[in-house]
Amino acid sequence: MADAYRDNIYRCPTCGNAALRTFGKRLICDECGGMLLTAEDLTDALRAIDGSTSNLVLAPEAVTAKACPRCARELARAEGTYGKVKLRGELLACPDDDVWLRAEVMTDAFARVSRAAGPRAAHAMRQPVGGSGGGTMSSALAGISDAFGAKLHLGGRSKLARTASAFVSVFAGRRLACPECTGSALVLDGERWRCGGCAGVFVEAAALAKMVGEISGDLYEPAAPTGAPGVRECPACSAKMFSEEHSDRCAAHGRWFAADALGPFLQRAAEPVKRAGWLGRLLGR
Repeated sequence: MADAYRDNIYRCPTCGNAALRTFGKRLICDECGGMLLTAEDLTDALRAIDGSTSNLVLAPEAVTAKACPRCARELARAEGTYGKVKLRGELLACPDDDVWLRAEVMTDAFARVSRAAGPRAAHAMRQPVGGSGGGTMSSALAGISDAFGAKLHLGGRSKLARTASAFVSVFAGRRLACPECTGSALVLDGERWRCGGCAGVFVEAAALAKMVGEISGDLYEPAAPTGAPGVRECPACSAKMFSEEHSDRCAAHGRWFAADALGPFLQRAAEPVKRAGWLGRLLGR
């Protein structure tokens, strides 16, 4: 990425001391997957998904102790609404019209707007953005995708109008090592990182939130990990992961699943909703 670089002036409001990387007018944290962008920028991406002229409305609520990385003023928790879709998860609004949100909140917003649009979402993918005659849905979202240094992964083609949602890997282009097979590298395969040796998968926190959310129809917010770290290391940061049922978990970056363990985890996490068709698509069957 020619214009993507880390600028030590800007600090992540979520991670505290983590330095942010600039990409155009956006600021990105590679540690937590957060992004600071303008409300107009986010609106354009949402409009590209549903092909509408809906507006993003941010209603600031309680002021937080977190500072805007650009202007250092206090960020306020905000309730976000786009058309008839209420955005879920933490959105932090800056008085200068910037918005800070985590990757999982952004991908959940993309998925909900796509589902609400129905057939219009599939139609919008093939249409120029803003009538300018140059951009489709893919090109309109490319700016956000490129800021993370990754591709946008969309839902199955046969159900695109109903299920299209976006996942952006913040580790695309990096070498992630398998925590089970010494020396083996993981390969990014859609919404997960696979090991060709042991068939285990590493699923980033944002991708897992998208998977569970698409099954259950609700925003997935796991409880904080408990207990002591185990023996396996996180492929992203090399910290010892917590051993939990069905998986090993890094509190910051995601979960490691042994072969065939992702399915049972999704079924349990999304209870009582069980949709075999959804599970089959999410598991790549």
